[in-house]
Amino acid sequence: MLPDFPSLKAPVIEAFTKELRAAVNARPLLRALHREYHPEGRGFSAMGETDQAQVSRYRRVAMPATLHAEEIIKDGSEALLGKVNDLAAGMAEAIEKGIRERLDKAASEGSPGVHVLTQSPTTFDEYLEGLEKHEIPFDHEGRPHLPRLVHSDPSLEARMRQWFEDDTCRTKMNAFLHRKKAQFDARESDRKLAD
Repeated sequence: MLPDFPSLKAPVIEAFTKELRAAVNARPLLRALHREYHPEGRGFSAMGETDQAQVSRYRRVAMPATLHAEEIIKDGSEALLGKVNDLAAGMAEAIEKGIRERLDKAASEGSPGVHVLTQSPTTFDEYLEGLEKHEIPFDHEGRPHLPRLVHSDPSLEARMRQWFEDDTCRTKMNAFLHRKKAQFDARESDRKLAD
């Protein structure tokens, strides 16, 4: 049996993990997310709006991989790093699936800050139709808090920039926000009367 060579193995594993994380996080949906690394424990908790601790358990994301001794002897550490793209693609799909499931649940429960796009809008009108389903809150200065879009279409951001540079689209958006502001003011007025 060959010795373990921990001083050689640790840097190779660290390099592989770094490459794998970079490849997974390169996907548009995953690139947009805030990341925190917790090296210990089985979950994390945060205080919610109701001052109740909300606990979320970690989920393991793994992909099966096989590496034969002949490959390692022939290619060395390159054999391991050569598998990064295949593993990253599988892991990213699994992570995105989990995120979409959680966001779909949040959107179906009426979460105001999330708008999940199952199909990317091809026109500005389709984009507005999607936003129409949400109650849009406004701050005390009248600025809207639009829901965060969750999508996997890398070309959507470029299309949206074009839409918001177009005068017709901006006019439609202003009319939409004016109508949503009136709805928000009516809801707030009713809420204040109820209080």
